Order: sequence, then C-alpha cells, then structure tokens
Amino acid sequence: MATELVLGPQAARPLRLRIPIFVSDMSFGVLSEEAKVALARGAEQAGAGGHFPGIKITARIAALRGVSVGEPVISPSTFTDLSTVDDFRRFADRVRKISGGIPVGFKISAQHIEADLDFAIDAGADYIILDGRGGGAGPAAG
Repeated sequence: MATELVLGPQAARPLRLRIPIFVSDMSFGVLSEEAKVALARGAEQAGAGGHFPGIKITARIAALRGVSVGEPVISPSTFTDLSTVDDFRRFADRVRKISGGIPVGFKISAQHIEADLDFAIDAGADYIILDGRGGGAGPAAG
C-alpha cells in the first residue's frame, strides 16, 4: 500500500512524505526548543517532513517573541497586516522566495469552512490543514 503524500505538488520544492505523520502542530513554548528540534530531525530522518503563561516564557522564547522573560504572551488570533487575499498571497510568495520554494499552507478551523477554503485557495495555498487534526496548544492543555 502506497502511503506517500505530496504537499504542494506544484511548488518549486514540494514536501514529499513517505509516511504522512505530522509533528509540527505543537508550538514552541508548549514544547521545548530541544523537543521541537528533535521531532523535526526525527521526522526528516523518517521522510515525514494562544496564550503562553509567563512561567513558560524562557529567554529563548522571549527573544523570539520580543517580550521579557516570564512575561505572559497572548498570541494574536489574526495578523493586523494580513487581511485580504492579496495580502496573504504576497506573504506566501515571500515565504516561498526566501525558502527556495517550499510549499506554503493554511491551517483553518471548521467554522466557516467553505469561505475559508475559498480564501486559502485564492491566496495560493499549496495545502490546507483542517484544525483539530493535531494536539492542542497551551491554552487547550490546561
């Protein structure tokens, strides 16, 4: 039985997964940097490809997010500079250019699925993830 999955088959550098197992849903902060790197390396070797309480904001996370160590972080539900299809298309094209053509996708929830799917497709998504497939982040965990 073939299990290969290709994300972004039209992308310059499509992501080919021999076994479609994802480990990327858990965010940095919910998992340590070492855990994220280990999962990414393991996935690569295998061919697979909210709200943060202040106690979880380490020096590394603080530096990446531009906050102080120990300062609670509320991740925005939207990006103020990304609202139209064209905004998202330009951003996706920029990511593709910087990365050498990796596929760019959208992770959406099943609230306004038809409109969200249309938006993602119009913005040039190479793949779409329906939220709920992966684990929850910090707020969902407790």
